[in-house]
Amino acid sequence: MCKEAKSNFILGDFEMAEMKNTDVQIKVTHNGICHTDVHMRDNDWGVTKFPLVAGHEIIGNVTHVGADVKDLLVGDRVGVGWIKDSCGDCRNCHDQRENVCHNY
Repeated sequence: MCKEAKSNFILGDFEMAEMKNTDVQIKVTHNGICHTDVHMRDNDWGVTKFPLVAGHEIIGNVTHVGADVKDLLVGDRVGVGWIKDSCGDCRNCHDQRENVCHNY
């Protein structure tokens, strides 16, 4: 994580958001840091919220699934890309460009 723009990455604790019924909690075992993370750390695009928990290519094990999650079980090994969510309804989502969803 880093606490402010252009600061060093450090180990640290953070408060997770309350889980929704559609969320999955993962114990991360492997995490990739790439140049996108450096841009986010430096707030090069003017959208970073601090503290920033860097790393967006992860591997881990599912530790909790929300009530509406149907295709994952606690203990499953999973990999996750950098997109947290998308609405599925906006033009970008319909064009398979969820990474730039207008609503998330």
